[in-house]
Amino acid sequence: MESLHYRVPARATRAGRTYAVVITRGASTYCAVVPDLPGCAAVCRTRVDVERVIQRSIASHISALEEQGLPVPEPRSTVVMIPID
Repeated sequence: MESLHYRVPARATRAGRTYAVVITRGASTYCAVVPDLPGCAAVCRTRVDVERVIQRSIASHISALEEQGLPVPEPRSTVVMIPID
């Protein structure tokens, strides 16, 4: 599986947060996970769709935490691409 790493802005109730998202391409789908928001993930057939869906998932995940009175994790993860010689 090829991993594609980049950052997607989270349009959530607290503006200005940006969470790292890891997108992995499988045989027929793309999977996106947010390391700083355990349980926040999306699977779609195209990369464009998974980017759109994970952005909404981040916002929904944060809203659900806030509604339950739970702390919203701060974005702490970063993603780097390391070349291997």
